[in-house]
Amino acid sequence: MSRDKEIDFDYLFSGEEKISFSQAGMIEDLLEKNLNITDTERETITKEYEGYSEEYASKQISYLKEQLPIKDCRDQFKKMCKDGVFKIN
Repeated sequence: MSRDKEIDFDYLFSGEEKISFSQAGMIEDLLEKNLNITDTERETITKEYEGYSEEYASKQISYLKEQLPIKDCRDQFKKMCKDGVFKIN
């Protein structure tokens, strides 16, 4: 084994699965489509997503999907109700 390749022993002993190829592709795709996140969030995710565990990557994908612009007016209305836009007080 060459010294260029280091073995990640923490990963081997932790039992956590690293991000899968398909999850990495989904994160990249969602970052391209998503206009509702800040540039700082985008840069942070871009730099760090390859080191995510599968579980954290799933959470991040869910977050990015929630931040996508809503195109259907019914879905927009539901989100506005959920966010409390129409509450009086």
